[in-house]
Amino acid sequence: MSESSRDPSPPDALERALRDIAARPDDLAPLHALGLALAALGRWGEAAGAYELAAGRARGEWAAARWEEAAECHLRERDHAAWLAAVERALGACAPTARRLTWAASAFDALGQRAEAHRLYQRALRLDPRDPQLLMALAAHYEAAGERARAIQAYSGVAAVAPQHPEASRRLSGLLDQRVPTWHFPMMNDAPRNAAFRAAIEARVTPEARVLDIGCGAGLLSLLAARAGAAAVYACESEPEVARVAREVVARNGYDEQIRVVHKRSTQMRVGEDLPDRLDLLVCEIFDVSLLGEDALHTIADAKARLLREGAQVIPAGARVWCQPVESDELRARFHVERAEGFDLSPFNRLRDPRVLQLDLRRFSYTPLSEPVLAAEFNFEGDFALWGDEVHAAEVTRGGRVDGFIFWYDLLLDPAGDVTLSTSPHQDGTHWMQGFAPRYDAQPTVAPGEALTFMCSYRRFLLWFSCL
Repeated sequence: MSESSRDPSPPDALERALRDIAARPDDLAPLHALGLALAALGRWGEAAGAYELAAGRARGEWAAARWEEAAECHLRERDHAAWLAAVERALGACAPTARRLTWAASAFDALGQRAEAHRLYQRALRLDPRDPQLLMALAAHYEAAGERARAIQAYSGVAAVAPQHPEASRRLSGLLDQRVPTWHFPMMNDAPRNAAFRAAIEARVTPEARVLDIGCGAGLLSLLAARAGAAAVYACESEPEVARVAREVVARNGYDEQIRVVHKRSTQMRVGEDLPDRLDLLVCEIFDVSLLGEDALHTIADAKARLLREGAQVIPAGARVWCQPVESDELRARFHVERAEGFDLSPFNRLRDPRVLQLDLRRFSYTPLSEPVLAAEFNFEGDFALWGDEVHAAEVTRGGRVDGFIFWYDLLLDPAGDVTLSTSPHQDGTHWMQGFAPRYDAQPTVAPGEALTFMCSYRRFLLWFSCL
């Protein structure tokens, strides 16, 4: 490349622009070149002045582009008032495009003016709802505001119009992996659950009580404890977005001085770091359809060993698991396959999930083969193990094939069992529903009056049933 074809250095470009302005004072191109040269030298205020002088003597798209450049210079100088004035001039110089509205909205976002940014994004969407740059900026806007669902929708839009967009795919995968489980919402709207926990908390909280709420979610149990008069509540939540919203919920309800939300698992909390001392009362609702699937046993045992004072109370104080052997073609067919359309599909049964299966039993047809049997019992305020095998004998009341065991549990929210919460199929409104543990091997046939011997086994997370 010859010397004459190379781009001039910023000082040379500045000198040339000044010469051209002197020679052609009515030509706007040298004035623009002056702005570019001054910006290359980092002389942002002077560059903005050159751009604005050029823009003020022009119209239409060319003028709007110069106002954009002036705005960028003012932003570099942190002169937000001048930046705002330039942005407004850029948008007013001609009919704004989706790209220019996106540029302005992103700048407002960077300054924390989210309401104005949102207004501009909506204007841009009306012009070009399929612009990937707009959708990416809008997704980032929603993500920063904690509006996960809308962020997912916007990133999905980018993935639809630009399937190879790597950043959109990465961000979308991250958000989908971090989704707040939808069971939070029916759980919070489970009126029998809420009323039972409220009654238990109000009966056991004293003005001196310092409470630990494990897996606080939106913070409902913490709020109930604070309203009941607890001296302090320490609520832990492992999901960062859930913890952030829990703090907002606590503050909105006026309990931010009484409740502290800690973004950690309880097993990571430390006395002297997250807690001032060992606490007096544990409140937790970390139970899935099988009671154990959210690691409730280990979590409660760890909290008692490290975070609670000796003799501390626990809500719930214990739990009882009930089961019934059943015959049901409908339930068995839902979790087992042999043949379909003349083909042997049985190898697919090896892929079955070993965990219990959550069902609303009122929607299925089944025949109980015995009365309910108490299969396992846990005392959370006393000693309990993470491993157990309990043998039982159920008196068969109706003959049939043992396709599996339906089961549910009662939470004993106080030691006496006066306040209980059941996930039974006869309990209206329970969000947990019930469990079904199918028999995957040969199904025995039982007759009325026989004793069906079976074992209820649990291993920390898992619970299952087997016929003996």
